[in-house]
Amino acid sequence: MKIIDVPYASIDLEALESLKAQIEKLFDHNEYKLLLDLTNVNYLSSTGLGLLVYINNKCTENGGSFGIFGLQEYTLDMLKLTKLDSVIKVYKDRTEVEKTFS
Repeated sequence: MKIIDVPYASIDLEALESLKAQIEKLFDHNEYKLLLDLTNVNYLSSTGLGLLVYINNKCTENGGSFGIFGLQEYTLDMLKLTKLDSVIKVYKDRTEVEKTFS
C-alpha cells in the first residue's frame, strides 16, 4: 500500500494538475494500492471530488484498492454529502491505517 501525502490545503483546479500527475506516475508503474493522506486538506472542490472518484475507479479496475485518511471536518462532510464515503474507504488517521495494514 503506497501512501501519498497531499501537501495542499485545497484540492482545487490549481492543485489538481500536480496531484493527478503524481498519481498517474504511480499508475504507470502499476501501483494500484493507494492511500491519500488528506491531513493538510481543508477544502475539497468538486474537481477534487472528481479526482478521488477517478483514482478509486482506476485502482479498482486494476485489481487494487484506494482509501483516504486524515480528513478535516469540512472534507469529511463533503464526502458524506455526496455519499462518496460509501464508495471510497475512509480511515480516521495514519494510526488506523497502520493497524489495518500491518
